[in-house]
Amino acid sequence: MKNIRKILLVLCFVLCLGIFASCKEENPEPTPTPTPTPTESIDYVAQTKLSVDVTAAHSFFGQDGIAIATLVRCVDGDTAVFIANDQEFTARFLGVDTPESTGQVEEWGKTASKFTASKLLTANAIVVQTDGGPAQVDSTGNRYLTYVWYQPEAGAAFRLLNLELVQEGLSYGKYSTIVLYSSQFEAANSQAVIEGHKVFSKGKEKDPNYYYGKAQETTIKYIIENQKELIEGGVAVKFDCTVTKVEGLYVYVQDYDAEDNKVYSLMLYKGYNLNTAKLEPGNRVSIYGNVQEYNNQVQISNMQDIGVQTLKNIQLLEKNYEIITTTITGEQLLNASDDTERLLVKLEKVKVTKVYTTTSGSSAGAMTITGVTPDGKTVTLRTVILRLENYDIVTEDYFLDKTITVVGLIETYNNTKQIKIVSINDVTFIE
Repeated sequence: MKNIRKILLVLCFVLCLGIFASCKEENPEPTPTPTPTPTESIDYVAQTKLSVDVTAAHSFFGQDGIAIATLVRCVDGDTAVFIANDQEFTARFLGVDTPESTGQVEEWGKTASKFTASKLLTANAIVVQTDGGPAQVDSTGNRYLTYVWYQPEAGAAFRLLNLELVQEGLSYGKYSTIVLYSSQFEAANSQAVIEGHKVFSKGKEKDPNYYYGKAQETTIKYIIENQKELIEGGVAVKFDCTVTKVEGLYVYVQDYDAEDNKVYSLMLYKGYNLNTAKLEPGNRVSIYGNVQEYNNQVQISNMQDIGVQTLKNIQLLEKNYEIITTTITGEQLLNASDDTERLLVKLEKVKVTKVYTTTSGSSAGAMTITGVTPDGKTVTLRTVILRLENYDIVTEDYFLDKTITVVGLIETYNNTKQIKIVSINDVTFIE
């Protein structure tokens, strides 16, 4: 009996050892995971070389498909206007599609636009190149598909701006649509995805030049072209502009559109409670407000300025910004399109033939001036109540039978375009 007990004890002991051994095998000590060594970023732009020694003899529009270019203006992140072989043309950059910086502004759009401008405006030299053979236009029919090379400084190697936009994460690479540098674009795009730069950050990286509020960030051009939808939808908008004139409760602003090479203008209604030094002529400001219709024209209202830089506020961007004044003829005034409303213009050497003064109501003292322009057109100038430096009201004899050059705002009255003069300082008398 004692021997049986000994045998059972030995068996139990062996069984326990097996169990412990089994447990040890199922739950081994974790092996430390080695820390991955960061992979150094590759500068694919530096590795991509301009293989042609470009001279004046090369033709962008001929079989060479390459030429020295001069920048006329930047439009946005992937579009610019150049002169090559004595021809001005709009270039659409091959292999990229940067976010929008005009119309409905998209995240990273303005940043991409500023990046492109910073490279081209300071370049020592620029070369434009096709994807092979003579230059081809895009689907719009008026933009040439182009690689853009820039030389940062004299003696430096040329860098392919299109590829750099992808490498910096400012555009998705469109490498399936190109031939010459498709492998470089694919590699740069993959690296930017892995590193999570900008457009590839999946929202983790914030664009310092983008508005993340509820209002729709846009431009004056977009507001004018889409005013009906914006008004009916009650859409709040945010846009940058330059103050041109201030008249009582109204502020006139403008913005230059590089794609159209055109100035667009709007009127802001500031009302009685909005008193701010930010809305002064020459100030570049960011406006937040609602799109409304007034006298069949679009305007912006419900603006705020509470003294701090909040998103829902007027923000001062820059002082002493250039105010663009467009010189026009009498014929151009009379035939001006509707999108020129409130455009700041200059009309030269108008011979005044008649003056009428309003005698009643809140406009008493304002004048309607009829004159003839050098191109033989009879035009109308409408003034607010003008005052001299001593505050005396300007009267009819001040203008009658005089020849004047005026700066004012285009407006429509009785279906006819006229110029509105808001200050006596905007009138120059011609001897």
